[in-house]
Amino acid sequence: MFDPVDPKQRLPALEEGILRYWKEEDTFKRSLRQRSRGTGDLLDGPAGTKHDIFSFFDGPPFATGLPHYGHLLAGTIKDVIPRYQTMRGKYVERRFGWDCHGLPVENIIEKERNIASHHEIEEMGVDKFNALCRTAVQRYTREWRTVVERMGRWVDMDWDYRTMDPEYMESIWWVFGELYKKGLIYEGYKGMYICPRCATPLSNFEVAQGYRDRTDLSVIATFPLRDDPKTVLLAWTTTPWSLPGNLWLAVGKHIDYVSVEAEGKHFILARKLVDRVFKGRDHKILKSVKAKDLAGKQYEPLFPYFVSTPLPSTMKKGKPETYGERANRIVINEAVEVSDEEGTGIVH
Repeated sequence: MFDPVDPKQRLPALEEGILRYWKEEDTFKRSLRQRSRGTGDLLDGPAGTKHDIFSFFDGPPFATGLPHYGHLLAGTIKDVIPRYQTMRGKYVERRFGWDCHGLPVENIIEKERNIASHHEIEEMGVDKFNALCRTAVQRYTREWRTVVERMGRWVDMDWDYRTMDPEYMESIWWVFGELYKKGLIYEGYKGMYICPRCATPLSNFEVAQGYRDRTDLSVIATFPLRDDPKTVLLAWTTTPWSLPGNLWLAVGKHIDYVSVEAEGKHFILARKLVDRVFKGRDHKILKSVKAKDLAGKQYEPLFPYFVSTPLPSTMKKGKPETYGERANRIVINEAVEVSDEEGTGIVH
């Protein structure tokens, strides 16, 4: 009934044979051509058969590095689901894409060309620098194609897209425009990681690229009250590099604070932490201070460079408000974890 099969099969040769067969027969592309784009007709089959579209959007990888296990695992899942939907008779268009992320690519070119500053980029010419970056974006596309095809994934790498292409960017702006028309866009504020060298916001991925374990010392910073400069708030942080972006100080609603006299000034901090903070230094507790009495008070910022900067949300007003008018205040914020177990009981 069946042709005899040699039990001593060479699995690598079998794999290569299947891949070669798929390529010679153009099997993947034929599976698409057999189904219409949702018009209800088969291109190579009987008319009148309904074929729904199953939309598949592939989060693209960087082509500035070689594929690794994480790509293979995700790529397998991305292959199984469209295959299953195709087997159910749906039209599943699968385009491979490339994430042309800006900053990592720029860093690659800067290292290769020994570029140390923006001035050198300007001397070279921004257009020439960008052209070099564009060539680096797809440096490993050949290796990626080999791996993707070798793992048996069916995806169109001939009709690929790149996030740096104007057509792609225009499509994203179209989506954003449609969301705006529906009233689904709002303005907000959030803290961002900033590269100190090139003053560019960093993604979480980029920050994690430079991650390493190390022991950091915590910092206690002093913030004089604006209406009483001799009274100083002691705020604690384990991320001193974020102090230039300080906007508020948070106090705990149920923490007992005190005013401590030392070195001719009055320092405010949690009562429970006085001995730890002023260990070995002359000091005297003057009085208790409630968190509600501190709330709303303004203090002098460590770095005043943006105090006079207008708030974007008030720019359309006749007299826009500045960060200095809104920020640099003490807040009771239950969303911020303020404790009197460590630090000073006041958090930056």
